[in-house]
Amino acid sequence: MSSTHEQLFEELNRRYFKASLPEYRIILTDDLHAGCSGCYGRCHKEDYEIHLDKSLQGEPLIKTLLHEMAHAAVQEAGHEEEWLAEMKRLSDMGAPTYEDWAAYQDRRQITIFPDIKDEAFEMGCSWAISWENAKIHLGVKYDLTVSV
Repeated sequence: MSSTHEQLFEELNRRYFKASLPEYRIILTDDLHAGCSGCYGRCHKEDYEIHLDKSLQGEPLIKTLLHEMAHAAVQEAGHEEEWLAEMKRLSDMGAPTYEDWAAYQDRRQITIFPDIKDEAFEMGCSWAISWENAKIHLGVKYDLTVSV
């Protein structure tokens, strides 16, 4: 690993994950906000890449990188129980993840398009199906629509 961001990944991996995460390439971008306002990072487990908003520095960088590393550490996609448990574990070790963990406790307030897309994929839906059909099921599940 050579970049400063990859060195930070390596340091956090040693400190909080006992160096158990595989090596990830850190990609800085300003392209994360498409389809997701407020997104500052994305974990691409299949490619061993973490994409981070290139404007991140200091504590927001560390928090976002840990958020994405927690995704890398768990099997499920999205911000479900396994990821929440990982974020809490990190917080209990002194990592700055408690605020993020707490914010994701009420799924109705924080469900974002990538979460819904990941869950739809896990359900076996491809994006060849209409969004109208997918949003009915997922919207009712997250209490985002009124069922008739």
